[in-house]
Amino acid sequence: MILGTRSLTHAAKQRQRFVAGQIFTSIHTPPIQIEIDPAFLYIGNVEFEIKAIAHVDRHVFVDAQKQRVKRMIILQFEGFLDNNYKTYSNLPHHPINLGGETFGHDNYFFSIAVDITTYPGAETDHTLRLLQDQGYRVEDEQMTSRFARVVDTERRHELLIFYHENVSATGLALATIAKDDIIIEPYNEIALEPVWKIVFAPKCGGGTLPKRYIPLLKPINCHFPNRFLELTKRSLQSFRVLSQDPAA
Repeated sequence: MILGTRSLTHAAKQRQRFVAGQIFTSIHTPPIQIEIDPAFLYIGNVEFEIKAIAHVDRHVFVDAQKQRVKRMIILQFEGFLDNNYKTYSNLPHHPINLGGETFGHDNYFFSIAVDITTYPGAETDHTLRLLQDQGYRVEDEQMTSRFARVVDTERRHELLIFYHENVSATGLALATIAKDDIIIEPYNEIALEPVWKIVFAPKCGGGTLPKRYIPLLKPINCHFPNRFLELTKRSLQSFRVLSQDPAA
């Protein structure tokens, strides 16, 4: 799809993304409907350009208590501008089926402050401003489950779905579990185990756990590995892709 006049095109397209109740609808790139858990409140969207080559439209939902954000869901619609011929070449990583389409998936950790310092004017920067403008406070250390797919045959647009939680919910600090956004071994080894329940040490409720994990689990009373592994599960419980075509 070739974009027309940049400002008019994006303004027109923005009117075709809206929320009714807990149903988010996008009419274009891609046409899709997503149901959001009632615990989340829609607070609006923010639009901006990345390096003058791509346009981003971010829609933000928060689960908050007394304006303190506990969780977030962010729907990001991104596409290259008509001033370039770039395409999204990424292939699905850890593929997962949502609403009949294949999304790539990963979990990662980051500091909001570090991310903004490293990438000023990018996604995190604009999202934090939106939250602060509406009186919300968000913790600096975040853990995120991300789902992404290229949505057109020209590979010029992509949809990303982010589910955020506070790292503090694990009882640990970011420096303990991740470096440069990537989970530190052997936490990563636990995260990649194919069966959820094996993260429980015998003292945490049964199940067979490889002995190499036990020294890691003891100091934190088994809380963190379970919390992290369930991150993907909780993210998938917080939203549901209803249809890839709202007109259907």
